[in-house]
Amino acid sequence: MGPRDGPAMVLVPGFTGSKEDFLPLLEPLAGAGLNVTAIDQRGQHESPGTGRLDDYRLPSFTADLIDVIGSRPAHLVGHSFGGLVCREVTLARPDLVSSLTLMDSGPGALPREHWDLMTALCDLVPVATSEQIWVAKQAVDAAAGVPALEPDVEEFLHRRWVATDPWCLAGIAQTLMSVPDLTSELSDTVTQNGIPVLVTYGEDDTSAWPVPEMADMAARLAVPAVAIPGAAHSPAVENPQRTVREIIDFVSARGV
Repeated sequence: MGPRDGPAMVLVPGFTGSKEDFLPLLEPLAGAGLNVTAIDQRGQHESPGTGRLDDYRLPSFTADLIDVIGSRPAHLVGHSFGGLVCREVTLARPDLVSSLTLMDSGPGALPREHWDLMTALCDLVPVATSEQIWVAKQAVDAAAGVPALEPDVEEFLHRRWVATDPWCLAGIAQTLMSVPDLTSELSDTVTQNGIPVLVTYGEDDTSAWPVPEMADMAARLAVPAVAIPGAAHSPAVENPQRTVREIIDFVSARGV
């Protein structure tokens, strides 16, 4: 959405996500003059998958995003795992990055407290269907007291889960348990290339990286850390008004 000649912005979703996670942001970002694109990463929802684990390593996601950006630099907004992909693009091709927003995305591997569920997912993928894994996931969520969603939202999440290549989920899970902390390297790159960075997250996020860890990453990068009130791991959905305002203010300060 947005004017074709406006500054480009690409929104990159996380682990089990898709482009639809950014729907509440698209119209206001376009209204601010940005030419904004939200994507499904390879194997997610409506992007084709390959059914091969080795096709879902971080370098492949990075190459895809570089292809999406093309030759015109873009403002990158990466949510969760999407932030790690945006970070890799920034390290590899800083000339393509106008600014970098890391949303609920941390410095390296997820804390070990999340590894059991991701390991279980990886173990299920070779032996179970996507539908069977969905049923298992629903049982785990119910046991953990995760609140029920509106029926239309639940239906979409189910449809998206089944459409996503399960090997994509396994590959991302493995990355989230092994990716190194590259904050120092990122700091050097953005400083040398004059790339503005924003770290933002829901103030109540307990789903992935701890809030203090993300705040510490921002301090190590010497950049702003913005906590979105009334939001957890998905501020673009949970508090879109505040989230989009923070992104627009950040990008606008850079001349948009």
